[in-house]
Amino acid sequence: MTSRRIETNELNERVERLNNHLLINFQRGFWTASAKLPKELLGQNVPQKIVRGSQDLLPDKTLVDDIRTIQNKAKYCLKNQSLPFPFDSVFRIKPEKFLEVEEELITHWLPLHDERVDVLCDNMAELKKTFKKKYPKYYRPELYPDKKDLKSRFYIRWIPFQFAIPEKGMSSFDSKTYRTQLDRIKNTLDEMEEMTLTVIGNDLLKRLDNLHSKCTGKGETLHGKTVGSINRFIEKWDDLWRGEVDDKKLNMIVGRLRREMSKVSIDRLKDNAAFRKEVQGKVGKMIDRLQTLPNVELRRSIDL
Repeated sequence: MTSRRIETNELNERVERLNNHLLINFQRGFWTASAKLPKELLGQNVPQKIVRGSQDLLPDKTLVDDIRTIQNKAKYCLKNQSLPFPFDSVFRIKPEKFLEVEEELITHWLPLHDERVDVLCDNMAELKKTFKKKYPKYYRPELYPDKKDLKSRFYIRWIPFQFAIPEKGMSSFDSKTYRTQLDRIKNTLDEMEEMTLTVIGNDLLKRLDNLHSKCTGKGETLHGKTVGSINRFIEKWDDLWRGEVDDKKLNMIVGRLRREMSKVSIDRLKDNAAFRKEVQGKVGKMIDRLQTLPNVELRRSIDL
């Protein structure tokens, strides 16, 4: 078997492993309630409250901002249960996790989103009237969508994202193009695996650094959240990340951390200076090891 055939088979296996997950493309639509400032008004004294690079079309954008906030929270609902993927707004998620997330999106975020859009639509006439009265020079009625158009501009939806190796010999691909497509897929998978390691490694590093720094002195800055943060990482590792990172060093660090945290309680850390110093030393060594992973680093030095 040629080296190229072996490479293609390995790539097929990697894509097949990826397809054990769902790839979900989260999409959203929005009306910014803003527009370019007319040329004839450029250079004039403009009201700073509504002109900041572009011109606002409403006297108060709270209702519009509320919808944007809901869209962000709906997206985070999906992101929080997903693994890194190097395409913007595409989330890699386990099928069983997606069922939970989709239920929350359908039963909570989507109805709330549509409700807030209705509130905006119901208040648009009054908002336009207030804007026209307050800023008559900047009121341009042609820039405001009607109710139907306004409602259609706001949406959240999630659809499957296809990621597959093209079949060799497809009429639209010559050999060179086919090879280019394979290289792109390989690069995407490489980036995905690197992103996963980087995200998990830096998340753990930040939590360990917090525990390490609070084990100094008499432990007066220690509190339950410090230890809870580490335990939540272990829970998320078990629930979402374990088996997704093919890095022996990180797996060993998490295994060691699990053993050490089984001995740790916030009361013991606070009341026992010798134990606190011991934990600080062990955590410091984990931090050192974590920082040998690619793209995992603290922005400040650790005093061991």
